[in-house]
Amino acid sequence: MTGRVKEYVAAIARELKSGVATEHSYRPCLKALLEALLPGIDAINEPAGVACGAPDMMLRTRGAVKRPVGYVETKDIGDGDLDGIGANREQFGRYRANLRNVIFTDYLDFRFWEDGEFVASVRLATLAERAASPFIAPDAELERFVELVRHFGNVAPRKITSSARLAKLMAGKARLLAHPVSGERRGVPPSCGDRRKARGGASAEGSEGARHVRALRELPRLGRQSDRIPALGERRRST
Repeated sequence: MTGRVKEYVAAIARELKSGVATEHSYRPCLKALLEALLPGIDAINEPAGVACGAPDMMLRTRGAVKRPVGYVETKDIGDGDLDGIGANREQFGRYRANLRNVIFTDYLDFRFWEDGEFVASVRLATLAERAASPFIAPDAELERFVELVRHFGNVAPRKITSSARLAKLMAGKARLLAHPVSGERRGVPPSCGDRRKARGGASAEGSEGARHVRALRELPRLGRQSDRIPALGERRRST
């Protein structure tokens, strides 16, 4: 599959050399690469937005059950903030906190994140403006990229099995309620809270956010109580 990755890099280089390419010009190349590396997966460009915003691409299973497996946020080639510590900090932070599986990329440099944790980064090539051809990474690095993409496409939804995991998810939802996403959603109808706010009823949305925050604060106490509550069978034996 490294040959397919090299073809992708060559296609990106051709688009860049046109002199008029934008961030969106490279998306078809990336879509074709991801679908070649992940049989049974569709890479959908500009999907409908989700609660935390509008990632540029969604990876979704084919067949009767169409399940999202991950998202990709693209930036223009040479974007200097794929780590999300500068201009991209707010947007990337939302995605890391609320999307199970996400890639941040400028089409050549890729950052893989899973469950809010950084997994790995891979740079496929360096495109020098005056070079006749791109400087492509060694085959070992391209093979590592292929394996990372395949892992990305095979990550299954994770069940909530601990109060810590639940608290993390609820914290993300509480932040979204406190700071609604604006100007980024695609094809997402306004929520009930949004409609009430439009009619001057913003307090309803605020109270909803407050309920989530209170629920989040109750989690540690409930967890401690559950440790002290005997199972049903144990109560029967004791009586």
